[in-house]
Amino acid sequence: MYEALAWIMTAPSLLLLACGLIPIAWANRRPRLLGHFGVGAAAMTFVIGAAAAMTLPTRGPIDAAFCGGSGVSFGVYFDSLSAVMLLLISFIGAIVIQYSGRYLDGELNQERFTKWLCCTLGAVLLLVISRNLVMFTVAWICTSVGLHQLLTHYAERPAAILAARKKFLISRCGDVLLLMALGWTYHAFGTFEYPQLFAAAAAAERDAAPDDWSLTIIATLLVLGAMTKSAQFPLHTWLPETMETPTPVSAFMHAGIINAGGFLVIRLSPLIAHSELALGLLAL
Repeated sequence: MYEALAWIMTAPSLLLLACGLIPIAWANRRPRLLGHFGVGAAAMTFVIGAAAAMTLPTRGPIDAAFCGGSGVSFGVYFDSLSAVMLLLISFIGAIVIQYSGRYLDGELNQERFTKWLCCTLGAVLLLVISRNLVMFTVAWICTSVGLHQLLTHYAERPAAILAARKKFLISRCGDVLLLMALGWTYHAFGTFEYPQLFAAAAAAERDAAPDDWSLTIIATLLVLGAMTKSAQFPLHTWLPETMETPTPVSAFMHAGIINAGGFLVIRLSPLIAHSELALGLLAL
């Protein structure tokens, strides 16, 4: 039952993410269909997420691996944290897609905007329900790619292009930090899976985890990577300049994209909490 529910929960996210592969010529022939699909997929995700959240108090987190081994797999990890983020992002995402259809009605490249808006929403939703750090990182990068396309929608506006370039460079730094954290995590724990990492964090309470330096390095890299995705000082300079982009972009970023770094910190807080350096960076 859990695996079937996990598949149903994942399907709309994957379909939204696949919108990035739709040719613009096809989308232009069906200007409203893509928007209706995005709203419907986001609404379906909200309903499924709400139903799954109701089972958490009695059955506990949904932990389903569809394929892959013990080190890395493709699957879903859905707990109370995922539920809050999934419901927030899908609800606001549906509103933003519906609003953007009217906001950009009749504008040139409206279908391109809707296409990348749906793709970015799918990536963020997949990030929230990811079962391991590899899935999280892939969804993180896909989110950044989709957001870059949205930020450059008005290519004739220099300020919008400048904001997109700043965001691109900062995001690539974040990708490097997260990939380094992934490599060190596998070196220390031999897995990318959340359940095993949480078990290792519990073992740290009994002084049975890897050496403190490994935990410190992993936690510090994760916190620094999260800072790049959350527009934290001094990496926030691109954010005010996004006012040059269509209004739905600003609304959508606050639906979950800007919160992705915070989600990463909270998700891996059992590991980060063991590093005084990482906690100090967070406090700063």
